[in-house]
Amino acid sequence: MTAPSDDQEQKTPRWVPYTPPPLDGWDRLWDILRRLSFPFVAVLFVGGIVGFFYWADQLERGRAQVSSGNVQSSPEDRSTSGLKPSADSARLSVRSSPRNAVVRLNGDSLGRTPLTDHPLDPGAYMVSIEASGHSQTDTVLVLTGDEDVRLQFALRSQTGESTQATRPTATRSSPSSPTEDVSSQPAARSAPPDQPPDSPPSSGALYVTSEPVGATVTVGGTERGRTPLTIESLEVGTAPVALTMDGYQSWDAQATVMADSTHRIHAELTQKMGRLRVLARPWGTLYINGALQARELDVWYETKLPVGTHRVRAVHPTLGTKVQTVEVRADDETSVEFDLAAEEAEEPPS
Repeated sequence: MTAPSDDQEQKTPRWVPYTPPPLDGWDRLWDILRRLSFPFVAVLFVGGIVGFFYWADQLERGRAQVSSGNVQSSPEDRSTSGLKPSADSARLSVRSSPRNAVVRLNGDSLGRTPLTDHPLDPGAYMVSIEASGHSQTDTVLVLTGDEDVRLQFALRSQTGESTQATRPTATRSSPSSPTEDVSSQPAARSAPPDQPPDSPPSSGALYVTSEPVGATVTVGGTERGRTPLTIESLEVGTAPVALTMDGYQSWDAQATVMADSTHRIHAELTQKMGRLRVLARPWGTLYINGALQARELDVWYETKLPVGTHRVRAVHPTLGTKVQTVEVRADDETSVEFDLAAEEAEEPPS
């Protein structure tokens, strides 16, 4: 083997390892952040999962406390959540004529009448009653402790009358004392002392309409006429009203007669229905009251129709036409069969 010459030794490359330049301040910071990014994201991910399950558990605990009745609430919340009020709370009940009036306590709405056993802490309150088309009634109520207070308001209609409100009737009772009437006490007054309250009217009126018109109106078991109808001089309170009409289902309701006002009632009457079955032999096109129902039918055709008289026609292009008037009865089935091959069939229209 021949030894390498000097020229060959000079041409042989010599490899030197690469040494990166030293890092400056920003490069060092970026390198640290790059190294810590994955642990930081992993910590955030794990923390998010733990936080999610923690708040889900807290929410479930809160719902369990609410369902079991262990959550404390204010007196206003206790009236709607069904929780028992504290031992020293008073209970307020409000009734009004007309019903469904808005009850406000110091300007805040408590609901609508009738309001029953609303818990309130001892103190002084301004009670206001509002109803559409009626004058607002205000009264000052002073509660001292564990007692039942019941207020009864008769609101005045604003139509052709002064805005003077009727004095409310109030009663108080407590576990240790019998019920006492406090309607004349200052805590339950609504009219100034120098203006005596007006006596409420003792009658009202009803205006009854229906669709269709002409229904018979009965009030309190006495027939009064046909719709549209105005019934006057009715006693204030509730009265049973019934409407009847041939071919329609009866309609009834409890009407509220308000003092010196007219209450409107509108009834949508529903027609009574019956079933009709029609068969054309050997086959035919069926019409009911002039309206096409089925073409070239050879089986029974069934439909629902209002109670009353209807005109049924079966047509065959070569055998002719037959017509029959049928009476459909309520909740009953009427069957009609046409034999178009019979000789008495009419000639088909040209």
